[in-house]
Amino acid sequence: MTTTPQHLQIINPSFRNDEHDTFHHFPRLPPELRLRIWELSVQKHRLLEAQITSKFHDTKNPPYSTLDELFSDRKYIILVRGIQLHSKLLRVSRESRKEALRFYRVHIPCYLHKARSVRGYKRSILYFNPEYDYMHVILNGSTSHDFIDLIHDLKSQDPRGVGFINVALGGSSDTHRIALSYLSMTSTFNSPARATFIDFLTSLKNILWMAQSPAGRIMQGRYIHPRCPTYAFNHSMPVKASSPSFSLLEKDSRPISSDLKHILTHSPDPREIRAVWRDILKNWGVRREMPVRERVLFAFDPFSYEGEDIYDFKSAEKFLEEEQEEWVENQRFAHEFEPANAITTESAKPLPTEGEAAVRPAIGFWLFPAEALGETENGNGQSPSGKRVFDMTGHWPEIALAHLF
Repeated sequence: MTTTPQHLQIINPSFRNDEHDTFHHFPRLPPELRLRIWELSVQKHRLLEAQITSKFHDTKNPPYSTLDELFSDRKYIILVRGIQLHSKLLRVSRESRKEALRFYRVHIPCYLHKARSVRGYKRSILYFNPEYDYMHVILNGSTSHDFIDLIHDLKSQDPRGVGFINVALGGSSDTHRIALSYLSMTSTFNSPARATFIDFLTSLKNILWMAQSPAGRIMQGRYIHPRCPTYAFNHSMPVKASSPSFSLLEKDSRPISSDLKHILTHSPDPREIRAVWRDILKNWGVRREMPVRERVLFAFDPFSYEGEDIYDFKSAEKFLEEEQEEWVENQRFAHEFEPANAITTESAKPLPTEGEAAVRPAIGFWLFPAEALGETENGNGQSPSGKRVFDMTGHWPEIALAHLF
């Protein structure tokens, strides 16, 4: 029997279904016990990717968030991406569905895009839980009013009135920073819209600053240091999945210290968008009793360039094997055709000789405290920009492990 090399042994817990594990006596359990099991089963965190786009431009009628309750007349569309987005408990039985709908108590019409490799969206419902779900809001092609409308809906459709309290912002495009800049212009909003946005700013509990990118695992030396000719492989950096559900651990327990020295991203400097956020709070005169918890999300995103979706162990293992082949080929090229770029450090040996000591891969993402990135202003009072490599050795990350089947 072939043993999987350590550098391919994924640390994520398995959520695979096995027909031999079926518990046939479940219906005989007392109703209160069954409901408790459904309740615990549905309680999962998710990171949702949602793009807001304008439905149409209506110059005669104002955005409905400037009115009281016009949910059916909304002027925006939500495009949600993800595989295995909806809980399976929604279709197991009437009893499980009832519990799942109680948990995902906010229901918003949306368009769902299951896989990045497949074109087209279909009409669906976004089942949302304000306390457990994080929404990565992509503001491309939308207006400030569209964002306000979404905030309005998430709260007005919540029976408990909690609304939008966990948001993820930023990513691979400067348009996020530009779109947020518009939100700092208070003169464009009338009273109801202003009240909606201020309530959001004061109620928000968590912000994730997105720094995922198609870089960070296989790194050329120039990213580490301009004069460094070597290549390096960061085994520790998690690989992001298309499935949104995850389990969050307080600490990455793997031996990752040597890889924290150079955390690479191709996303815009996340400190820039944090600086814009500070401007928004200042311009809107928001004073909070408790600060928002801010963390920065680092992960290798294999889908930015026509990659395949990772949503189960099979697709994850396939990606890691292909990544290994690419790394070995890069090293062969470096040794044969670019002698100056050949491996020169102990930590950057080719995979065949480092497998026994390599850190096991994780499918998910890292979360670092936002303060670990440094100040949002430089000595001249301007926001920093252009940084791609961060030294995070003084900050050990939380790790989110994707639920793989």
